[in-house]
Amino acid sequence: MNLIQEAWIPVHTASGQLKIIRPDEIACLDDPPISVAWGRPVPDLYLATLEFLIGLIFLVHPPRNTGDWRNKRPSAEQLREDLQRLIPAFHIDGDGYRFMQPPYSLTAQGETTSLCSLFFDGERANERKLNAISQNYLRETYSCLSPGAAAISLFQLQIWAGAGGRGYQSGLRGGGPWVTLAIPLTDQREPTLWEIVWANIPEGRALQDLDALPWMQDDPFNVRDVSMPESERYVAETFFSMPRAVRLLFDVQNAVCPLTQIPIRYGAFQYERISDCGRRYRNWRHPLSPWQRKTDGEGDTSFYTSCSNDRLTYKDWTGIVLSDTSSDSHKRYASDSIRRYINDEGECRVMIGGWYMKQDKAIAFAWKQDAVAVQKAHESEAWLFIQAGNKTWSRLISALTGARAELKVRSAKARRLAIETDFFECTEPVLRNLLQSIGDTLLADLKEEWIKCLQKVSLDAFQREVLDIPLSRGDMIREPATVQKKRIGLLAFFTGQKNSDIRTLLELPAIRKE
Repeated sequence: MNLIQEAWIPVHTASGQLKIIRPDEIACLDDPPISVAWGRPVPDLYLATLEFLIGLIFLVHPPRNTGDWRNKRPSAEQLREDLQRLIPAFHIDGDGYRFMQPPYSLTAQGETTSLCSLFFDGERANERKLNAISQNYLRETYSCLSPGAAAISLFQLQIWAGAGGRGYQSGLRGGGPWVTLAIPLTDQREPTLWEIVWANIPEGRALQDLDALPWMQDDPFNVRDVSMPESERYVAETFFSMPRAVRLLFDVQNAVCPLTQIPIRYGAFQYERISDCGRRYRNWRHPLSPWQRKTDGEGDTSFYTSCSNDRLTYKDWTGIVLSDTSSDSHKRYASDSIRRYINDEGECRVMIGGWYMKQDKAIAFAWKQDAVAVQKAHESEAWLFIQAGNKTWSRLISALTGARAELKVRSAKARRLAIETDFFECTEPVLRNLLQSIGDTLLADLKEEWIKCLQKVSLDAFQREVLDIPLSRGDMIREPATVQKKRIGLLAFFTGQKNSDIRTLLELPAIRKE
């Protein structure tokens, strides 16, 4: 099967139909695709497919400058013609060169393992900690994949690979990187896949030689340490890195692909892999991930921002959606793609995704599609709004645990987490609207509105978690005088006559006593 010539990507179109399309068909204007429809419980393959398409278009039709990006988006017909020269490099099976696989068998040197290990959550099936039922379920779920489903599963393993144990290389961005994509603002409709893909393609030069793709070399692992070419900002291997030596095994099958729900007669059923192999990447730039730079006595160190938790709220936006350069020794930058789009278009929504990894094991896939990016000139104001929300949460949980003793104990962790989730979910829609209004509305008015929102949500939470619980529950709640003191202190955080903490943070004057 060839990933350029054949249809293999499941999508939902604007009319609601489910279709299987070729890569060039994302640019169709008649009933255009608007989302990817892999049958996974988490949207990791959705995000991986977008990365694949962005990288694919970068190989054949990257914009050379902002003018090209705005005015020379190719048609479906032009895209199909441009992609033809990639056909030799995008066979997923057969003899010879294979997509993101070494061009030779690994049987004599390596091991054969189940397809579930292609997925970050599927790797758990090989852990002894899982019971036999869970192991069998994961292995049987991914016992056979269609060639297209196997291709995108292999792709996401290669580009996001974490430290896989001794001898297994991590990906170009390290394990569990955040991926952030600019989502264009469209009037009263969802953007199409083509609009999203084109919005995130960086400027560059089209691929001149297929040998620049690592799997098109006779021995892709002959060079172990791969350095970023100094002459180009991004190259083919930026999007199609190959840190692992993995080769899919195909055979005649009679099954239903779990990722497309389509019957197949031929598919992947296992894969081969070897350790002490793969390409090592050092100091590469990737346009779709946020990154950081630390400065110490030994110089500068740059690295990608990895997913640090399994929940995404606006408290995590700084350094992911918004750059933070306030510290001379530690600067955090939004992805090049987000910054480029903001500089050229002013604002956008942001899709954020990534595997939360702990001790190189996948815990959960964090995902958000409606974060807000603002113009660079307004980043400092946006940072203040987010800090105000974070500080309010700290003050709220302090008041709650001071008034209700049971929230302090370890067993109440789930309840504290639920309160935190509710706080950020209730305040985030207001924050998004306020951030999008920066520049159009008087800034002081936006700050006052944000304080009112934070105050209402906080006092409602205190009412619900403390005051509405009967005092008859004894030692679970402290003395009424203590409860009242904590509520007054929380209210003073917003309306204190002299130095209200939040007003000071937002650079607003103190409220004068009438």
